[in-house]
Amino acid sequence: MKKLVALVTLMLALTLISAVTAETVAATDTFVLTVGEVTSYGPKPAFGFLKAFAKIDAWARVNIAWMTAPLPIVPLPGSPVSPVIFAFYIARLVNASMVKLDFTDAMGKTHDFYVDGLWNVLNVTFVYKDSTFYWVAEPMKSRAPGILTVDPDPDSGAPWAVFTLAIQDLLPVNGLIIFHRIKTVEIPEGDINLDGKIDIRDIATVAKSYGTMPGRAGFDFRMDINFDFRIDIKDIATVAKAFGTRY
Repeated sequence: MKKLVALVTLMLALTLISAVTAETVAATDTFVLTVGEVTSYGPKPAFGFLKAFAKIDAWARVNIAWMTAPLPIVPLPGSPVSPVIFAFYIARLVNASMVKLDFTDAMGKTHDFYVDGLWNVLNVTFVYKDSTFYWVAEPMKSRAPGILTVDPDPDSGAPWAVFTLAIQDLLPVNGLIIFHRIKTVEIPEGDINLDGKIDIRDIATVAKSYGTMPGRAGFDFRMDINFDFRIDIKDIATVAKAFGTRY
């Protein structure tokens, strides 16, 4: 009898442990960081950069910049030059309605990563002339529905290989995924070299491009963390705030 009671007690304990473990696993948050390079805008070759942070089933922050020609390098202020005019596009996710991993859409296609929501799209024009410059941002879309998908390579089947941003009434933006991480801790901004930690090398990299804007030597959208078209103290401060963080 004692053995039977002990056995029943053990079975109940194991059941409770299993239930608690399952509940803990189910309650674990999942965070994603993915970085990509733009390769095309509709039928045209394009250049650009994608960065997306997300908490699955909760929120996402996505910024993407792209252009159909490489950004020119404008001489330093004070050098006499003819006007240099160039434009690029940016899209920002302003409201995420669905953020999923391994999501099967209505057409039966399964995506590695799927973000559905509303997007703002701008056409940004920079004008440099001699020692002066200005830029103008023309709204193209405001809170337009759109979907970001990350998919396996269509040939090899390797996961997390390509992405597409499809926004209503705009040509699709396509590219290659160069980095992604899936974690149970929130992934901070500021890992510029994508080595899984924020350290002095990240701060130094951003500091080296301090003061640059699109068209100036040293500017890189990867270091424009707040996506305001200039690398300044705000970007350095964001990296410094996460100094020492690993993910």
